[in-house]
Amino acid sequence: MTISPRVSFAEREPVIEQLKRAYAEGRLEDAELDLRVGLALTVKTRLEIESLLADLPTPTFTAANIAASAPNVGDRLLVARVDGLRTATPLAWNFKLTVLTAIVATAVIAIITYFSAALIAAGMSVHLIK
Repeated sequence: MTISPRVSFAEREPVIEQLKRAYAEGRLEDAELDLRVGLALTVKTRLEIESLLADLPTPTFTAANIAASAPNVGDRLLVARVDGLRTATPLAWNFKLTVLTAIVATAVIAIITYFSAALIAAGMSVHLIK
């Protein structure tokens, strides 16, 4: 019987990042992400932490892979920023859509209010003329 080695905090971080990436890609739901991240922070062995990623595809293009082969620190920072922007994009689009919806709803309410006031004023002026 072989015992799986214990995992360090540094080994947990890439697993958590991969879980976040899977969530951003729509492969995990909110509750499942929370559960797996919690487990990633509490499991003891490599076998347990690898089981958290067993049903997810392995990333072929990650910032960690590119940063490891980058010649200097500046390139590593650039790769990290590009990867961060790529994973933040679905959230950014949701935010933009929410703001656009709020602007359109405000404009529609303003138009309805204007025409309602105009109709009320027209009705009052007709009533005063009679």
